[in-house]
Amino acid sequence: MTRHSDSATTLRLAQTAAHRQAIAAPSRSLQVFETRLALSASLAADLILEMLDEPLNQTTNHHWLLDQAAAIRQQFGLQGNGQTVAVVDSGVAWDHIALGEGFGPGYRVVGGWDFADDDHDPYDDGPAGFHGTHVSGLLIGQSEDFVGMVPGADLVSLRVFNSLGEGSLDAVESALQWVLENRDAFENPITTVNLSLGAVLNQSNAQQVMGQLEDELQALYEAGVTVVAAAGNQFDPQHPDRLAYPAASQWVAAVGSIDANSQLSGFSQREAEILVAPGVQIRSTVPDHVNGWDGRVDDFANATGTSMAAPQVAGAAALIREAMLLADPQADVNPSRIWEHLRETARGGTDTVTGLRYHAVDLQNAIETLLQHYQADADEPTEQQNLPSDWQSLGLIKSQLQEFIPETWYEFQASRNGILSVGWDPSTAATFVLRDQLGTVVEPLDNRFENQLDFLVSAGESFYVQHAGDAPLPVRLTNLVQWDEGGVRVSGTDDHDAFRLDLENGIRIEVNGAHYHVPTTDTPVPIHLDGQGGRDTLSIQGSATAERLVLRPNPIGDASGGTLRSALVDVRMDGFQHVVFVGGGGADQATLHDSSGNDQLIARPHQARLTGANFQYTVEGVSRIFVHASSGNNTAYLFDSPGDDRLSIRPGFTSMRGEDYFNLANGFSRVYAYAGQGGYDTAVINDS
Repeated sequence: MTRHSDSATTLRLAQTAAHRQAIAAPSRSLQVFETRLALSASLAADLILEMLDEPLNQTTNHHWLLDQAAAIRQQFGLQGNGQTVAVVDSGVAWDHIALGEGFGPGYRVVGGWDFADDDHDPYDDGPAGFHGTHVSGLLIGQSEDFVGMVPGADLVSLRVFNSLGEGSLDAVESALQWVLENRDAFENPITTVNLSLGAVLNQSNAQQVMGQLEDELQALYEAGVTVVAAAGNQFDPQHPDRLAYPAASQWVAAVGSIDANSQLSGFSQREAEILVAPGVQIRSTVPDHVNGWDGRVDDFANATGTSMAAPQVAGAAALIREAMLLADPQADVNPSRIWEHLRETARGGTDTVTGLRYHAVDLQNAIETLLQHYQADADEPTEQQNLPSDWQSLGLIKSQLQEFIPETWYEFQASRNGILSVGWDPSTAATFVLRDQLGTVVEPLDNRFENQLDFLVSAGESFYVQHAGDAPLPVRLTNLVQWDEGGVRVSGTDDHDAFRLDLENGIRIEVNGAHYHVPTTDTPVPIHLDGQGGRDTLSIQGSATAERLVLRPNPIGDASGGTLRSALVDVRMDGFQHVVFVGGGGADQATLHDSSGNDQLIARPHQARLTGANFQYTVEGVSRIFVHASSGNNTAYLFDSPGDDRLSIRPGFTSMRGEDYFNLANGFSRVYAYAGQGGYDTAVINDS
């Protein structure tokens, strides 16, 4: 591994370009790679990645701080609620299943900015993208088998490295200024910033770097925002207590790495009394391209470095803040008090190489120290005493049918911010009680459906539900709908899902049997229907107004994207293998596109069906239908009406029209037209 002189500045990040090399060389169990990039002016940097090609050693626990966070959620209900964390890094794959599958208000990743490409989408893309997504997962990740430190918090992503891993000191400074300007711009304030990046400064560059960043770091500290930075990954015995910058700043909490045995990692830079956390073989979220593109953003990978330790301490700091305010809502919670409490309650250790003392964060001790007095001195029983003593766990809920036994409590976690629906057979009377993770009864929202109760929930929250009837009852739990002033998003599961959009009388959405009435507005309501995995179906009933439908398969022809626009709605559709649209009487128009394979069209007056190997589109009650074939060996069958029809044929272009309909087949290899319904029919044929 290259050694850098004091005149060079090194920045440590984990990136996917190196990860692909690790995959290509499976004979080496641990790969360490470096990639050089220019930051700005005199500032140069290196990217380091350490990843395992083999499973974790199961005899040791590399994730004990994450386990402590899980215990704290169970014991006290703390999970970062009411806070937003900012990650200054390589961006975030916000469509990851564990990161909320979306970007903007109503999603887990509520906002951010791309300072590398100067746009509003800080996506962590290839070939070098990886690091920011891994860090973000350790903070807010939430899936069936992985939960980060603060799954109840929101996240903003500030991208300062582009897809090649190139960045600038100016971008980092701009990101910190952005946090200062926008810390109160979201539903929940930004309380914590994670900087899993760093540079070893020397006499030639220290003045420039600190001159740019120190004022922003001080301003964040004085504004009450906790900033956490990775200590650095290149320990040098010649400089045993030298940290990377900005971890070396007095306004920042530096975080070093320890292994599963609580010993300082050999690569970790350090100083006396430094906070440390696990940083070896840490599993978290990564973008789709890391393990090879498969179209499903659900990948995880193990990585090593102080970059992995820092977000765990940032999450711990957010939980400390939440606990301090729970114990005393009027408390003055500031970064200095948080850092001091983490050190006071930590497990001390002594580095065998340097003799320096360090503090391994003990989150459980830190939280219990804050809240045991709060609990013991309460005059009345805490709401937690209303929690059931025994329950059956249902895990993470997306869409699930479960038989409820009377008087039995069922515990589950919400998978998305939005609406949780409890539904049952309309022929059966039922009574339900829902309690949150503190034992408080949760009141349902108003809705129009007698056999469904809707509740507002946040991703990662735990709930307890009980059926108070006399007999077992099949109950459908659905947590697939997000709904706010920005519109409605309905996301499917990994299994086969059934969606329905009914516009005949207002706006009604159904997914897997759960139903929702969406109020209309003066402008079209934005709606995003996303099938996700599995073979999903979408049925659309049009309104009496004009609708414009566009459908097209994805490049491999196994799912569709499309739009539907009218005076009522502006709909985006993704991931459906079977789509049916029925017009409601307006002047509707449908445009269908083929796949890359061999597809077949059957078109009759006011209806058409386009079918491929893995998809099918059906439209009915539509007066104008346009079907375009651009690849493959495609065949079209056109049929006339009982009235007078006209067939027009040109090479690659065929249309059939009647008094009140028009069907177009464009680009088809073979077209067969039939006039068998009667009427006075004509055909016009043009040569090539």
